[in-house]
Amino acid sequence: MDSKALTKIQSIILIFIIVVAGVVSVFYFYLIDYSQSKNTIKIGVLADLDMHMGKSVLEGVLLAAEQINAEGGILGLKIEVFSEDSDWESHAQDNVVAIMALNKLLDVYNVDIVITSDGLPLMFSYQDTVSDYEKILFGVAATSDEYTQRVLDDYPKYKYFFRFI
Repeated sequence: MDSKALTKIQSIILIFIIVVAGVVSVFYFYLIDYSQSKNTIKIGVLADLDMHMGKSVLEGVLLAAEQINAEGGILGLKIEVFSEDSDWESHAQDNVVAIMALNKLLDVYNVDIVITSDGLPLMFSYQDTVSDYEKILFGVAATSDEYTQRVLDDYPKYKYFFRFI
């Protein structure tokens, strides 16, 4: 398969993820009677930005946000993208760095949605953290059925998690 074709496929998948994330978040905002002064959807990308997968996810999210914003946003809301480097793969799988990066996205940037390409065992910690904040988490490469089993076992807590494989 041609590497450019793979890049196009990855871009299409990431654009789809952003659109779905945006639509879900807009409906979520209206369901919880969100402030009318809110004019952006903040998306946080949490990935190892030194690695190919992390870079690809961030570039795909940025491209999708640019295209969606050029078309007027989602129901008039513009998308802002923030990113934090989890250093997961490149620095001996350090959980502390990754969790601090997630907390920065949630506390400092106050993102509405987190998109991550990180996997086991971080995803469990990510699920716990975003559920405490009641924020949406998309696992781009979340291949384990254990993640969705947590949703089935405790839906009120883990209902904010979605995965794409």
